[in-house]
Amino acid sequence: MLFAFMAACFRSSFSPDELPDMRKSVAVFLAFTALAGGATVGYFHFSAHPVAQAPVDFHLPDLHGQTRALDDWAGQVRVVNFWAPWCPPCRREVPELIALHGQYVDQGLVVLGITVDSAANARDFAVTSGINYPLLLAEDTGIALARRFGNPVDALPFTAVLDRTGRIVHTRAGGISRSEAERVIKPLL
Repeated sequence: MLFAFMAACFRSSFSPDELPDMRKSVAVFLAFTALAGGATVGYFHFSAHPVAQAPVDFHLPDLHGQTRALDDWAGQVRVVNFWAPWCPPCRREVPELIALHGQYVDQGLVVLGITVDSAANARDFAVTSGINYPLLLAEDTGIALARRFGNPVDALPFTAVLDRTGRIVHTRAGGISRSEAERVIKPLL
């Protein structure tokens, strides 16, 4: 539709000799615009971003029904991971997060899993996968909360790393590897 509109404008505004050159220019412009748009989306989608955002707080129940706040882990480096048991990339990164939490918990790191699924599904997955870090239930409010942590595209999984003061210093839309997480957290410990 846009192309038809532009073609009608060109037909009435330019001589027939100029049309082939104008069509080439329009095609090049549209191709460049599509490429730039794709690159922008690709940058924000499934990529890591160093950031420095103010702390985000929340109050969510854990798997035992106790309401927890982000400040319950104040003074620790926090890896806040938004996930769901039905999400294949989330399931793949859980072993990395288990290892990360296990190795660095004594140095002041905590991994916090925030699920966007039900308590029953999260509990079942936690038991079968051996999750050793706190799990919190955001259910249908999880995606909106992840946006507050800097998730630009509502991706799952989504991870935000907070320094000991609670500032968000790194985000990752899509799965985070242990090596990437370690590059970010080691200087903060």
